[in-house]
Amino acid sequence: MGLSRSDIELSYELFLGRAPSEQEIDRVRKNQSSLDSLRNLFLKSDEFRKVRGSVKTSDKSYKSAKKTIIHLHVPKSAGSSLSRLLANDTTANGRITVGDNTLKQLTNLPVARQRELTLIFGHLRHGIAKKLPQQCHYVSVLREPGPRVLSFYRYVERTDHHPLYETVHGQKMSFGDFLEFTEATPKFRMEVDNGQIRRLGGDMANSSLGREHALLRRALHNVFAPNFTYGLTEYFDNFQKRLVRQGLLSASKSIRENAAGVPGDLTAALAELTPAQRAIYDSYIRWDTQFYDICKTVYFANRNSKEQPL
Repeated sequence: MGLSRSDIELSYELFLGRAPSEQEIDRVRKNQSSLDSLRNLFLKSDEFRKVRGSVKTSDKSYKSAKKTIIHLHVPKSAGSSLSRLLANDTTANGRITVGDNTLKQLTNLPVARQRELTLIFGHLRHGIAKKLPQQCHYVSVLREPGPRVLSFYRYVERTDHHPLYETVHGQKMSFGDFLEFTEATPKFRMEVDNGQIRRLGGDMANSSLGREHALLRRALHNVFAPNFTYGLTEYFDNFQKRLVRQGLLSASKSIRENAAGVPGDLTAALAELTPAQRAIYDSYIRWDTQFYDICKTVYFANRNSKEQPL
């Protein structure tokens, strides 16, 4: 079907920070057949390298200043492992665990106490740094959306202290049943319905449903900012090394917490879904998949880097 005008305009805004001209739109429609080919075109362009280069080097004072690390923990993305690694670098007095629903524990602290914190972590949405007086640096781990949604279901199914355990385990919900239940239950839907763009875009409210296009743009803007370092669950060891190089972690270690003994078989799980359940699943990962694919491509954009996973 080719690329739509909105696809092209969004791609220009996300990668180059500007709107395309009519000539550029016509050229893309003529020469590019998919979002993948357009993304690769941007990543190889001189303009993209200039834009990305300015982001990385524009603020030397930011790099040299001491920063409080804020770990935005995306559930089922190796976040528990990252939290433990970061916590090992801090004293008990220098860290605090909070969540979206317990932020007052942080914001009600005296300013002097807030400044003492070197690590803030929990199931948080982007934007916490604005509530603090000191300079902060966000870190987060992203995961391929399909496996993350299935892993979230598996985690709920086996974890007796999870708020949904009694419902999911007690009713012997299948993966498809779980998808239908969350779609009908706004309180529990937001974490699995494109939950990565919601958390990193800074809006986990039910009112964000239907605003995923805007959240995708905001999430990408946030993770590509100079005060954000993200990694990929599938390349967690690589991410640790990147954090060490940036001075955000003292040393990398082999550690993975809170993981199921045997990874869920996504292909088998999807084969058991009804058409209606599969439609829910597809909608749950649609925007997160675009987000993850872009972030993964940019993460390994430097083909000469020793970080290249291939």
